[in-house]
Amino acid sequence: MQADSVDTTKIKTDSVTTPKIITAAVETAKLATDAVTTAKIINAAVETSKLATDSVVTAKIINGAVDTNKLATDAVTTAKLINSAVDTSKIATDAVDTAKILYHDARLRSLSIGNGNTLAGSAALFVNGNTGIGGNIPGAKLNVNTGTNENVGYKSNASNASLQWVNDANSAYNSGRIYANPLLINPGGDGNVGIGTSSPGAVLDVAGAAQFGTAPTKSTFSATGALSIDTQASLQLGTTFYVGNNFVGVSTTSSLIGRATYDWVGNSQSLFQVVSNTSRANIAIVGQASAEFTMWDLGSAANVGAFRISTDAGITTLEARADSLLSTPYTFLYLNHSTGNVGIGVTPTLGLLHLDKGTGVGQVTLDGSTGGCLMIRDTDDGGWTECDALDGVMTCSIDADGVCD
Repeated sequence: MQADSVDTTKIKTDSVTTPKIITAAVETAKLATDAVTTAKIINAAVETSKLATDSVVTAKIINGAVDTNKLATDAVTTAKLINSAVDTSKIATDAVDTAKILYHDARLRSLSIGNGNTLAGSAALFVNGNTGIGGNIPGAKLNVNTGTNENVGYKSNASNASLQWVNDANSAYNSGRIYANPLLINPGGDGNVGIGTSSPGAVLDVAGAAQFGTAPTKSTFSATGALSIDTQASLQLGTTFYVGNNFVGVSTTSSLIGRATYDWVGNSQSLFQVVSNTSRANIAIVGQASAEFTMWDLGSAANVGAFRISTDAGITTLEARADSLLSTPYTFLYLNHSTGNVGIGVTPTLGLLHLDKGTGVGQVTLDGSTGGCLMIRDTDDGGWTECDALDGVMTCSIDADGVCD
């Protein structure tokens, strides 16, 4: 035996040995009939006659394509394409096919993007995420961009659906406009509208100042509810109360023509007018304990003073104050509600008319172009006694009609 080699006498007759190799190849005589041999290779390719009937061979290729009659029945082939579209009979029921596309106007009956859910119903577009029109970075579920920093977005804000006008960075609000004719908000009357508040308590609830009209006819409600009226504006409550045109009117909406339009001496228009076209005019001042009406003269220092009519504890008084709130008021007339007695300078206790100067001399003056006269009813209620004075002498005589003459 040669070194490092197997003794050929010890190898089985059918084994592959060097003498049985032709140029390092397996002797074809020893290969199985169906084996692939060089003789069975055409141009280094497998001889097609030795390939299985269903195998893909060059003879079964049409212009580089697989022979369609060798493809499975359900396979997609050129013959099964309609105008370059997939034959709808071979498409799964839920797949998008030509029967499910309105190709005439390129609109989809239904389309789902991003959520992977099965669509329910028709004419629906489902988008999981934000949608932008005119912009590539939508900051809302629906964002429409019409220019630089001009975005209208529909999104959720504080768990409420909101329509917002924002800049491109979605960091600040912009001014927005809504045009409609008419513009209806809750036309069914089944909800409140809030401005500056998220919980309106009325049909229109404004948290802050509100202005109506334009200068000089505007009216403004302050944030605290105060109402201010500009120079030419007016306030009217039905036909009862009117403020405007530099006067206040009760039961009148315009300054009257005649005496009522002027003050006591006819110098200027009355600032306050009470008018009754069908009955007597009435002003009522009501207080739980007392009531009063005060007038102040704020003219020159020499003329400053006040006049007050008040009622309290069954007595009506007329008082005057000389110059300021620090001065002592002078009560010059009292009227007792229960007795009808009148007191001048004193609460009446001594008859129908009670006069009392207080400190100093009480004085009653009767003066006239033809003298003074005092008429006194007779005690028998049968006539009058007239007293006249002349040159320091008072003369009394019977008078039939009770008229000084």
